[in-house]
Amino acid sequence: MSATEYDDKIPEAPDSVWRLTSTDEGDDGSAGADDANLFTPTAVPPLFISHGAPYHALDHTSEESLAWKRLGALYRRAGISGVVVISAHWEEDYPTVTVGDRELPTIHDFYGFPRQLYEVKYPALCDSELAERVGELLAEAGMQPRAEKERGIDHGTWVPLIHMFPHADVAVVQVSLKKGLSPDEHWKLGKALSQLKTEGILVMGSGAATHNLQSIDFGGGEPPLWAKEFNDWLHDVISGFSTVEVARQFKRITSHPAFSLAHPRSEHIIPILVAAAAAIGDADEDEKARASVARPSVTSTGDIGFSFSSSDRTGVGKRAIQKWSMRTMSMDAYVFFPFEEE
Repeated sequence: MSATEYDDKIPEAPDSVWRLTSTDEGDDGSAGADDANLFTPTAVPPLFISHGAPYHALDHTSEESLAWKRLGALYRRAGISGVVVISAHWEEDYPTVTVGDRELPTIHDFYGFPRQLYEVKYPALCDSELAERVGELLAEAGMQPRAEKERGIDHGTWVPLIHMFPHADVAVVQVSLKKGLSPDEHWKLGKALSQLKTEGILVMGSGAATHNLQSIDFGGGEPPLWAKEFNDWLHDVISGFSTVEVARQFKRITSHPAFSLAHPRSEHIIPILVAAAAAIGDADEDEKARASVARPSVTSTGDIGFSFSSSDRTGVGKRAIQKWSMRTMSMDAYVFFPFEEE
């Protein structure tokens, strides 16, 4: 498949999990008006993905992988030149940035899976200038970043990217979490990266909306109340609160009554704070902040679409994927509206 063909085709995603609407999709598979209004070249919407188990890398027909393919194609259509990933699977004393000249190695940071999964390689394209830019932004924010020349990308990065950008033709930089997993510190990290959205760079947090491995059930079934309560709260905050209130709620996310069950350890939810803060930037102190793109609205028939009206400005993002896996694992993904920088 040529690059042009790849750019022009926006694969479909299953209605069962896909939550972004596209009511005006072309016969050739091109993005409809709704998706096109959100994924614009002017400002790249930061993203949070629940990456799930490593085996998702091998399944190219699952609901999740098809939805990830569509997300990736929409971001490519917006003309992104790189992706900065904050994965749940890397923690350091200081925010640390992958630096390389050619390809970043594929790390198989898991055990007990089929042999073919350990043979998967994702030849992540390096971009030393992007890595330097990330380090510069973090340093300006006083975060004392470090450069990492040996480490590659973990499965929190390469599992979704295999589906989003299968040609590995989008530059990748991974940034670590900071040990201690302070919500305030990671909100600050996201704000430091907020300028990237106007520079053609996707800032992507990769973790899980809920992540309690002790409670998973491979037989499936209805999610328990604690999982639904936390997942619903997350959606309510993102889709209905102001920038100031989202910042306030996320900085005290660990105080949610169901948090300790939804996240016995917080490394899988912290990346969503980084993505949200990258979208909101300095607007976390401005109740009247305006997003740089069209915002969602509800039609008279109850369908969700996008409108350019400035009168309805609720929320800071929209759920793109909604799916439960292994009963208690939420695979939800959120696209955050990029807010205007001062």
